[in-house]
Amino acid sequence: MPIRMLAATVALAFTAGTGTALAEPQTVARDVPKLVAVGSAVDAFEIASGHIALERATRPPIRALARHLILRHAAMAAERERLAALYGATLPPGGLNGRQRVWLDTLQSVSPRDFDATFAHIEVLAHVDSINLYSTFVTEGRDPVFMGFSKRALSSVHDHYRRLEAWRERLETSGGIVVTSR
Repeated sequence: MPIRMLAATVALAFTAGTGTALAEPQTVARDVPKLVAVGSAVDAFEIASGHIALERATRPPIRALARHLILRHAAMAAERERLAALYGATLPPGGLNGRQRVWLDTLQSVSPRDFDATFAHIEVLAHVDSINLYSTFVTEGRDPVFMGFSKRALSSVHDHYRRLEAWRERLETSGGIVVTSR
């Protein structure tokens, strides 16, 4: 499947009946329980998609990036859980949203040839949502502890976004074939 056709198919799957975007900053920015809930879903998605990529990615650098995403998002989840416990905020059990579930289904079902490009594309979109979530809380949040957490999370998510976007561009411009230099 040509990469442009794949991107259009994936984009359509993301929006079909899945509701709103992951993070609506105006509703999350000042509310610690919502930040905890949405951030927990973000990390659960990243860890699950990373495990899928470990099994299905065809390029070692994509698998290495998946391992990094799993480790970093597990660390963010652990820190958020610790902070939430201090505030008495409860963590939702596996609260993925509809869009995240569609993304995971897409990663499970896409052809092996198209997996790496699809993974990079989905992860770029997911990280844009994360950047919106954390940057909004950093600028508009009212809790200094969670603002500090959001700053640290935002730094990590920005790093992931830059790496993923570079891979997405490489895969798109090469029609899914990437030659890595040593």
